[in-house]
Amino acid sequence: MPSTAPAPPVTGPAADGEPTEADVNAWLDGLVPAALETSGIAGATVSVVHDGEILTSRGYGNSDTGVGYEYGETAAGDIVTTPVDPDLDLFRAGSVTKLFTATAVMRLVEAGDSTWTPTSPSTSTSP
Repeated sequence: MPSTAPAPPVTGPAADGEPTEADVNAWLDGLVPAALETSGIAGATVSVVHDGEILTSRGYGNSDTGVGYEYGETAAGDIVTTPVDPDLDLFRAGSVTKLFTATAVMRLVEAGDSTWTPTSPSTSTSP
């Protein structure tokens, strides 16, 4: 069984403080594979955007776990898996988008770019 320990820490970003593709890839490669293994997740894609441009896209684990003959088991009984390709494989984001939305809204509020007034269902005026 492969080790679930993350890779050694990566040194800081480039001298100008801007993230480089190599820095981000090293950080992701040290974190994501171990996280997938310890959480039992088969595969994932990660894209990092900086200044409106995709800095890197990485695929980890498998998009097809090869369970069963019809899904890639060979006649000899070997399981054939399909590695994740970040340019081809899509995964459902699910309910995690609620967390991203809430975080984005609160960051706008903290920056003073928006306001938020808490309401409860009993005081809401919405139909």
